[in-house]
Amino acid sequence: MIAMIAHHRQSLYPFKSMFFDDLYERECGNFVVDMVEPLVNVPGRIVVSETKLYFHPFNNAFSIADILKWKLESVTQVNKRTYILQDVGLEIFVKDTNSMSNYLFVLDSEKSRNELHQFLLDHCKSNLEGSSPSNMTLKWQNGVIS
Repeated sequence: MIAMIAHHRQSLYPFKSMFFDDLYERECGNFVVDMVEPLVNVPGRIVVSETKLYFHPFNNAFSIADILKWKLESVTQVNKRTYILQDVGLEIFVKDTNSMSNYLFVLDSEKSRNELHQFLLDHCKSNLEGSSPSNMTLKWQNGVIS
């Protein structure tokens, strides 16, 4: 019952074109997700345009200031993850000016998670770092990751 009410309320708040940074930007993909943070899941919507990735939380549906934005060229890795023993998580690594941040998003099904994963791989193809086991081992040996 609660899930139906939440789904209905989320459908009432589409991502509006006024939220885009550029006047000529257009939406390429739209996915309903939860962003996992410590102690809380933030329901929202991921919107992919030609140049940027947006996360619009449903908590503040009308506030432009609360929308998280990343350039697609700053996305360095996109990895599938499990969440509560289900294959529905997607971790996105974003390189900011001085730091690297990662965000865990949870989708409603494995199918939609795979669609978003493939969508991001297609749109961020030129700048994704390889995450093969040998590449990760090399990074670990050089102290880049722990």
